[in-house]
Amino acid sequence: MQEESARIKELIGVCPQETAVDPYLTGVENLELFGNLYALDRSTLRERRDMLLEKMGLNQDAKRKMEKYSGGMKRRLSLIMTLIQDPQIDEPTAGMDPQLRRAVWDFMTELKGETRPSF
Repeated sequence: MQEESARIKELIGVCPQETAVDPYLTGVENLELFGNLYALDRSTLRERRDMLLEKMGLNQDAKRKMEKYSGGMKRRLSLIMTLIQDPQIDEPTAGMDPQLRRAVWDFMTELKGETRPSF
């Protein structure tokens, strides 16, 4: 049972309704914290972190503390934290308005090279 639980945790990405960023850390530090929780090796973590920050338009602000981020920037960083370990199962759009939901799914489609689900 414990082995199955650990395997499931490797497959899923969690994006809470509220942002899950630590306000005392920078964007990079938040991402590294989550990457370390998923036991990503340093090279993979750095590669995924940099790619996701670039795609989400946060690379210029990545070394700023969270207190300097807007609400939208925090939400984008939360989404990156969801995707940092390249989850096989994810549903980050719960609770989003239809326009934002479509934008997130378009981004995820591009990121994963998959076909987008229909709504």
